[in-house]
Amino acid sequence: MSDVDSNGVDVLDRFRAYSERFRQFSVAEEVYLDTLEYIKLVRMQRDEARRLYCNTMSNVTATYVVHLRKTPKQIAKDMGWDCFKENDND
Repeated sequence: MSDVDSNGVDVLDRFRAYSERFRQFSVAEEVYLDTLEYIKLVRMQRDEARRLYCNTMSNVTATYVVHLRKTPKQIAKDMGWDCFKENDND
């Protein structure tokens, strides 16, 4: 699953861009901030799950399929995931 919508815009960035619009519809700032924190938490958990998958698959391929050895980062790249990115900002 991608964090980019059909227009190529990061979903979290789009959510931030609509913050004023949310406020216009009487969404309390506290709710907005809680939602942002929840999105960050879910992304962290998703990336951790992806890293766990990649590490597990790397061990499986190294153990059972010698000619297909891949590192966890190679597996993530093949899946189109950036869960091993160096800078985990927002």
